[in-house]
Parts: sequence; structure tokens; C-alpha cells
Amino acid sequence: MTDLDLSETRVSDLSPLAGLTALLDLDVSYSPVDDLSAVAGMTSLLTLNVNATLITDISPLASIDGLTRVTLDETRIDDISALANHSNLSVVGLDDCRVSDLSPLAGLTAMEYLYLDNNPVSDLSPLA
Repeated sequence: MTDLDLSETRVSDLSPLAGLTALLDLDVSYSPVDDLSAVAGMTSLLTLNVNATLITDISPLASIDGLTRVTLDETRIDDISALANHSNLSVVGLDDCRVSDLSPLAGLTAMEYLYLDNNPVSDLSPLA
């Protein structure tokens, strides 16, 4: 399986998916998911959508080097350091989060779209 859409479901536990190492696209938006630990081993993952979930920690994403698109809109995250060094990221959605520090995004030269609506961001210099 390469694509899995679990958006708008009652799925809250992603641990049964941990063995899906060939998964390219995962969408759990609008579901009660609160832990991304299971995705850490999904090293083929290109796209991850976790909009409007209960996620507060995205550190498991640090090990997924090939991510090209990640949408985290309407989550409770404030620390995006796990996105640092993801040189393939072209789309990052962070609308309605709690992000104030954009320094982990510095140097992400492949980024084409960055969505930051309704965040406590004041310093844009990391994007220069």
C-alpha cells in the first residue's frame, strides 16, 4: 500500500500502521490522533497530513528524510525543530498552530509554499 486516507475517522492510534514502510502518502486529518510515533519508521513517506488533530509533538518526523509535503494546520504544535534539515520539503502548512520560532525552516531551499496564518510569529528573518 502506498496511499492511506484516514481523514475524518475515529482512528486515534496509528501504532498498527508502524510496519507500512512503503507508504508514500498518509492523511489522518480531522481524526483524534495525538501521537505520531508510529510514522517514524515510514521512511518512504512523502506527504503527511495531520490537520485538525490532537498532535502536539512532531519529533517523529525528524527521521523521515524524504518528506516533501507536511500539513499540520489546526494542531497544538509550537516546536517545529523536527522539520529542520528536511531539504525536500516544498509545502509546509502551519495555519492556526502555536509556532513562533521559524529558525528550523532556515535553509529549506525546496520550500515553495509556507502557510502560517494565525501563529504568534514575529521574526521572519529565518525565511530570508
